Amino acid sequence: MTPRDAGFTLFEVMAAVLVAAFFASAGALLLVTSADVAERASATEKLLGDGRRALDRMQRDARRLRGGTSLDILEQSPTRFRFVDVSGATITWELVGSKLRRNGSDALDGVTSLAFSYRLTSGLGPLGTATTSRIEVTLGLADGAFTETLRETIVPRCFVFPLTGFAGS
Repeated sequence: MTPRDAGFTLFEVMAAVLVAAFFASAGALLLVTSADVAERASATEKLLGDGRRALDRMQRDARRLRGGTSLDILEQSPTRFRFVDVSGATITWELVGSKLRRNGSDALDGVTSLAFSYRLTSGLGPLGTATTSRIEVTLGLADGAFTETLRETIVPRCFVFPLTGFAGS
């Protein structure tokens, strides 16, 4: 065995170190990227969950609407809904900046749009409270590059359907 066959040359050692460094940096990049993706997915899931909970709360409130008259529905605009519930409390849902607010308190942040559509049983109608049978809510959410639109149809218990003659359940 000659001295030349006894070990690795400098070139072979440097090539092995270079390959090991390449794999180590690729692994580190993969680890950091997967952590960022997981964090973004968690934030997105939280925003969607919070948006769904806000819509559920809005639906619970609207289903407690005291009556369908103009004395009970104080304001029906495309971005604001204000009414009196069965306990006599005034409930207001509105968009202020990027925050969905309920009675002046923040209910959700990250909102890009809020739209209320007041519908007749035969379709979209005027903002007349005596003829409104359901409320369609569209809530736009955004978190960085993520955007989502949630929709909910609310039928308050006090609204009477002309075709059936009884209050919605």
